[in-house]
Amino acid sequence: MEITSDDTLRKQAGLSLRDRAELFKDRYPEYRMNASALGKLYADHNIKKRAIMWKKKKNPLKSKEYKSKVSALHAEVQGMMARGFKIIYIDETMFTRRARMNSEYANMGSNIQIIEKELDAPTLAFLVGISAEDGVESPMIFNKSVNRDKFIEFLQILRTKNKKKDICIFMDNLQVHKMKVV
Repeated sequence: MEITSDDTLRKQAGLSLRDRAELFKDRYPEYRMNASALGKLYADHNIKKRAIMWKKKKNPLKSKEYKSKVSALHAEVQGMMARGFKIIYIDETMFTRRARMNSEYANMGSNIQIIEKELDAPTLAFLVGISAEDGVESPMIFNKSVNRDKFIEFLQILRTKNKKKDICIFMDNLQVHKMKVV
């Protein structure tokens, strides 16, 4: 059965039973599924929480090819700095309800109780640039995640604040960073 296959369990690692049941309902709307039913199904198939086996992978940082690419990039950045470019590193972070704690130490027979409504907050994205010259550059907070339009808006503000300077931007592999319009 697909719902109990190793592949499905691996893909859903880290999800709660409720989230897994929702994924099942999205894929098979003709069937009824909830967290309790999924828990019983798992128990019937001897599926329970087990220790994760961490596998070691060859460290790519030790390969000659990687070291060569890093050296070339370093030389390119040094050249840009020598030509007067300002180097700006940009990144984003998310503040979501998933960041809250789900367990805490408590005395035997009692649990820490937190009123959810008091902690209820919207999902926010924080996007910022950092440079050696100016420190924090153009910090922005957005509702929900950073999409293409929000990222372009950030870049335009960054460009405006650095109007008369050549800049070089370093960013991670967020999908919006790799779009053609960016």
